[in-house]
Amino acid sequence: MFKCVNSKCLFLFLAEYRKVGSPTNMRVALVRTYPAEPKKFEFSEDVHRISEKFVKTYNQSVAAEEAGLDELAGVGYRKALEFLIKDYLIEHENVDPDKVASKFLGTVINNFVKHESIKEMARQSAILGNDEAHYVRKHEDYDIENLKVFLNLTVKWIEMELDTAKLTGMIQSK
Repeated sequence: MFKCVNSKCLFLFLAEYRKVGSPTNMRVALVRTYPAEPKKFEFSEDVHRISEKFVKTYNQSVAAEEAGLDELAGVGYRKALEFLIKDYLIEHENVDPDKVASKFLGTVINNFVKHESIKEMARQSAILGNDEAHYVRKHEDYDIENLKVFLNLTVKWIEMELDTAKLTGMIQSK
């Protein structure tokens, strides 16, 4: 058992070691630590501002996936998508929360997302995310890795839309 020496951390953890080398040159090598600190996916300030719940849920899904909880991770990514899209619409598109909060995600995407690239990437993410949540998969050729690609593209398109909105009109033509 070890304790982090950083006074702001003091995290307790276990370390697993393995003997390596020959009998005359024996040493130990670190195999892993427990609990493993899951890596966190970094998102822009804009994404944090729009939906902290998305960021939290996405990173919990990453942690589940790293822990081998693949059956839960996909459902988590799908849930993260729902927070991202609905919070984006409420925050950036000024959609009334009552119009999207309790609606099915597919309906919200089709009826309220204006930007075509965001709409298409979110739609694909939702379809693959639904496969992660249901008993029967409709799209056997796709998996959680494909879901993450579409979800991350959705995030990038939202970030580009937000950047475009911020920069539009900054440079005046002469």
